[in-house]
Amino acid sequence: MTVVLIVGILAATAIPAFGTLSSSRRAAAAKEVARFLLVARSCALASGRPTGVKFDAGSALTIVNIPTPGAPPGAMIDPLGQPEPTIALPGLFNGVNVESVVLGDSTSGNVTLWFAYDGTPQTRTSSGTLGSAWVKDATITFTGNATLTVRRGSGLIE
Repeated sequence: MTVVLIVGILAATAIPAFGTLSSSRRAAAAKEVARFLLVARSCALASGRPTGVKFDAGSALTIVNIPTPGAPPGAMIDPLGQPEPTIALPGLFNGVNVESVVLGDSTSGNVTLWFAYDGTPQTRTSSGTLGSAWVKDATITFTGNATLTVRRGSGLIE
């Protein structure tokens, strides 16, 4: 009886800890995606070139840009001449995925969230040409309903 009581007490204290762990992972994953978006926005502001974050199936993120006018989009090159690496959120934050990305023009799925030279978000086609205007804010939803919002008028990431 004593052993059952002790196991019950341990279980009662451990279960809330697992909930806290998953919410911490969701928050950390959202901060990592926000950091990626901020890097892309900052690079667009600094270089004057369209720069974005590409969201692929499986929650893979890559920072991409258009290196010269008319060139196709590709992985951004770091200062050492290497392409920026792709990260997989589930590999970094166990159990956390990007459930959906909906851009300001209602495009969703495997998309790239682009930032213009002035830091405002924009939509571009897969070939890099400017797409339709945003009519609403973009939302990125994670496992467990955590969300990030990118404001359409300013590019502010919340």
